[in-house]
Amino acid sequence: MSELAKRADRIRVGAAEDPASDMVPVISQSQLDTVERYVTVGREEGADVVTGGERAVVEGHDRGFYFQPTIFGGVDNSMRIAQEEIFGPVLP
Repeated sequence: MSELAKRADRIRVGAAEDPASDMVPVISQSQLDTVERYVTVGREEGADVVTGGERAVVEGHDRGFYFQPTIFGGVDNSMRIAQEEIFGPVLP
């Protein structure tokens, strides 16, 4: 898990037009809100955020739909984050 978290922390979140970006924004504000809700649900159901879990700040793109690569630990198959498709940078 620690190696996976280290790798996730090295992912560069940025604008689609920036060739240095490894991961670009989600498609819309609505989807960004959905990703945030799932992270909240994961926490409420007892999963632990190993890394990420928040919106990403990308300089010059204050209104972008960026979210940090997020990894949960302590997930069991009964949790919504394990049962439902999140369509965002979240790994349960």
